[in-house]
Amino acid sequence: MARIRILSYAALATAFNVSFAGTMGEIKPCPDLSCMPWFLEFGSGVSWSNTSNIVTDPNHWNPSPDGYDSSLGTVPIYTAGIGYMINPLVSVDISYSFRGIYTYRKHQRFQSSNNPNPFGDRTRYFDLNSNSIMFNGTLYGQEWSDILAYEIGNFGLIQPVIGGGIGVSYNTISNFHTVLDTNSGVTSVMQDKTRASFAWQLNAGLEFKKNRFSFDIGYRYFNAGTFVSNDNLITRLSASTGAPIMTETIPNWSGSLSANELYLTVKVAV
Repeated sequence: MARIRILSYAALATAFNVSFAGTMGEIKPCPDLSCMPWFLEFGSGVSWSNTSNIVTDPNHWNPSPDGYDSSLGTVPIYTAGIGYMINPLVSVDISYSFRGIYTYRKHQRFQSSNNPNPFGDRTRYFDLNSNSIMFNGTLYGQEWSDILAYEIGNFGLIQPVIGGGIGVSYNTISNFHTVLDTNSGVTSVMQDKTRASFAWQLNAGLEFKKNRFSFDIGYRYFNAGTFVSNDNLITRLSASTGAPIMTETIPNWSGSLSANELYLTVKVAV
């Protein structure tokens, strides 16, 4: 009798444990990525700058038939961020982008004027560093229509994506100087200057998606807003020591940065 009672208790305990595990403790596999909405992203690319739209005060800066406008060259881009998949149609993310140093170089021919400091032929230089923090949104084509997605067997799918973002760009002017053609002497040097400007971007591309991983490749238009130079100008340097001979405060330069960019971004659901 005691043996039957013990076996009955054991059977009841086993049944309770199985029932409890089924309702409270059972670990089920995730049916899709809806249980992993967060993702990390890392990207790279290349940025081709547009015309810098330089504005100067003609009462202090020498005129030239060549003007002041020039592109700022081509630089690499490196991006990292974190995002959230709201639903299969929309995701949002916040990202930080480091762009390499854009370079301004403009040769100017002499032009007669009433400027109190008329240089001859010269070349103007400065470097521009632009790093941005952006809040972005992305739309995915598959949720608009199945014809916008292409299955690649066991390799996942391809779908179009479009997006945009707004944020702030920290634009820093450095290494500002002018070199005369006659003796290659440095005739003006400005201290560094940083401006925080409103920035925005638009992008379109393709996403290659497989389980937790995706790769985005596409085109982006980036507008970093405006930048300004410092107004503390060293107009003469000692040829022997390099020390400033004369310093004056004059109106600064201003300009704007926009660029056409190609990018590749890797995303990992976490």
